[in-house]
This record gives sequence, structure tokens and C-alpha cells, in this order.
Amino acid sequence: MQYRDPLGTRCGRNHRPPWKRGNMKKRPFTVVGAITLALIMASCGSDEPATEGGGSVEKITLRVSDSPGSDEGKAAMAALDAAFMAENPDIIIDRSSSPYDEHFAKLTTAIAAQDGMDVVSAYPGTVAAEYEKGLLPLNDYLASSPDLQENLQFLTESRGIDGNLYVAPFMNYSYAFAVNKSVMTTAGLDPSPQPTTWNGLLELCDSLNAAGVTPIAAGWQDGYYYDWFQFILLNQTLTKDEFQQMTRGELPFDSVGFLKAEEYLAEMVDRDCFDDNAIGLPLGEVDGIWESGKAAIQLVYYPSNAWAETLGDDGVGFFLLPELDDNRWGAYPTTDAGPNGGWAITKWSKNPDAAWRYISFMLSAKSQETYASFGGSAPNHVKANATSDIAYMNEYFVLARHLENHTVYLSMPNSVQAAHERNAIDFITGKVGPAEVVAQLEEERKLVLGE
Repeated sequence: MQYRDPLGTRCGRNHRPPWKRGNMKKRPFTVVGAITLALIMASCGSDEPATEGGGSVEKITLRVSDSPGSDEGKAAMAALDAAFMAENPDIIIDRSSSPYDEHFAKLTTAIAAQDGMDVVSAYPGTVAAEYEKGLLPLNDYLASSPDLQENLQFLTESRGIDGNLYVAPFMNYSYAFAVNKSVMTTAGLDPSPQPTTWNGLLELCDSLNAAGVTPIAAGWQDGYYYDWFQFILLNQTLTKDEFQQMTRGELPFDSVGFLKAEEYLAEMVDRDCFDDNAIGLPLGEVDGIWESGKAAIQLVYYPSNAWAETLGDDGVGFFLLPELDDNRWGAYPTTDAGPNGGWAITKWSKNPDAAWRYISFMLSAKSQETYASFGGSAPNHVKANATSDIAYMNEYFVLARHLENHTVYLSMPNSVQAAHERNAIDFITGKVGPAEVVAQLEEERKLVLGE
């Protein structure tokens, strides 16, 4: 979607708490030559684009605001900005970046003043609805861009409940289980397990426990990790019709799919797939536990290229949540995956057409390939190629781009997620059960929608 992603914004409150991603060790980028060339091209030529008559026209300045979460993210944006300005000499990109919370506080202030940025990074779906008073619907712009309309994934989920697209989706997160191969080998097990059934996953937990190894690293204190498991389970416990209802805000959150998701997680808890001490740990501890070899597996929403420094290019493997016995989605393989962020135009921008030109450039297959080369996020343009010089990254990209992947996350109002998070420790310790949790979620959903 654990660590702060290169794009840097974060789905709601729970999807991307800040981690150590900003402190990653650097690895050589395969696009350095292209970046350097783009920067040189952007700096060449006169300050004003020439007209046919030999004069010049005034340049448009687009104020772009984002929240990059790492040095890699900043470098990627700088490279793409330079490439855009080289192709569009009539436009200057004036980028300002802020930490996540400050970024959205700035957006709120700008909406109140109806002044500020022209283009802003945000998250699509229900999250975008919190800022729709300041965001321009992009429906007509998207309709005028057939390449994007036909080839961007997750456009349905990215629309608000009112049917408008306020934030165009950019890059993907995708949940998968990351395996520390050295831990598996030490435990005498297959270093690249691929459980194909639900019972196979539970038996893997049994085998690791028998070897004295914590199966899955966890941290339940803040409730965020609890949400992640809900997302990947809902990916199969909801039918396709129910999913469509959810994107429109019409699906009750105490329905059978939500109940089944909680029941499956309760079964993992009962089978000792997690360390009992994890109830006192926040999500931010999970990766450190796994990377240091204190657990064999962790759930991630995208990998870190820094693991290559500590675990080796071939030291990490991935597998998806196995197909559930009563998979109600139908198709498999699938996992919860969706936009890792997106781009919006503010209603007060004096240059919305130029802003869309910039956004459509960012969303293009070529730009997304460049961004993916910095590590982490996978392209959500189906024609973009995602490759890396790190072996496990390429393995992840395949899982992240299954065509049946879909995101339930974007249709979860923040207050509903908060209600879920509040139940995390009580659920893990057995003080509340699945039915009690989903009843609270539905109560909150009704409050949000005024039902």
C-alpha cells in the first residue's frame, strides 16, 4: 500500500504508518542515466518557450504538493518533474513536500482559503471524499484520455460514493506474505513455502512452532496490522456483487463477508500463528522482528529494497494468502491491492488543463516504469513493465499485478477503520469475538452515511 512508501502519502490512518523506509541504504538505480539526461534536458534552453513568430510566451507555474516518504521517493519525483518540464517547456513545476500529517493539514487549510497548490497528492475512494470540497472532479479529463481510461487499474474503487473521480490512482500497493528464507532454512523447512490451502497455512504455523520459531511477526497495539489481515481476508470473503455494493457505500459491514474475515483471523490466532507478546507491540516493530530473524514471515503491502542489504537479493520470498475453502470472490490468485496514492487538481487552480497534462504524464506507462525502478510500488498502468535488479522485487511485482487483485480498503471510511483498530487487542486476546466487532463496524458505517 508498514513502511512509508516512496510516494509518501498514506491511505487513511492505518494503511501506511511511518517506518524506517526513509533511512534505507542506497542501491544503484537502473535509471540513473535516464534521470541525469532528463535533468540536463530540463535545464537547457531559454527560460521562455519560443513562439512561431520568434517571441516567447509566459510560462505556467504549477504548484505541486506531496509527501514523499523516502529519499528514493524524492529522487523519483525530481526525475519525473525534470522529464515533464523537458517535454513541456511552457510549464514550470514548483514542488513543495511535507511530512504526511503536515501535508494533509496544508490541504485542509488550502481548501478553507481556496488557495494554495494546483496539483496535490492524495488517496482515492472514500478518503478523497474528506477533501472533495477542494478537489476538481476528473471524470471529463479521464474520458478525454483513452489510454488511461482503458489501462489504469482500480478506477472503480478510486471513485467516490457519488461516482466522481477526485483523485487519479498512481502506482500500487499489494499485500503479500514476505518470507525470511534463512529463518525457514534454520527451522529445517522449505525456504520458499507456497501454501495452497487455508489448512496448509495453518500447518505451516504448526511446523514453525514445532521448530521453536515464531511463524508470523506481529504488532497489534495500534490496530493497524489487524486491519491489514481484514483487508486480505475480505478480498476473498466478499462476492463480486458485494464488492460493488461496498464501493457505493451500500454493503452492511456486519454482513457474512465481514464476519467470515474476522472468523478466519481468529482461527490463525487460535493456531498460534503469532507471538503472544505481539499485543504490546505497534506495527512499527514488525519489520524489525522479521528482518532480524525472530519470525519467519510478515505481512507486507510492498517490499523494501533495503532488505537486499541485510538478507540478500535471494534471501526473501513471497506468497499470497492461500485460496480460502469458501472463496466467495471466485477467481484466484488475488490479494488486496490498490492505488499507492494518486493525484488531484484543486478547484481553485487557474490552470486545470495544464495540471491534467502533468497528471496524465505521471500516470503514463513510461513514468510509472521509472517510478517503479526506484523500488517498492508496482505500476497500476497495465502496459507498464516493472523490473528491478533485485530478485525478490521482481517476484513481488508478479503478485502485485494479478488482474483479479482489488482493494476493499478504499471503500472503508476512516472512522470505520478506527472502530476496527480499537478492537485489535481485545480481539487478539479473545475478549471480543467476530460478531461483536462487525456489529460495531456496521454501527459506525451507518453513522458515516447518515443512515
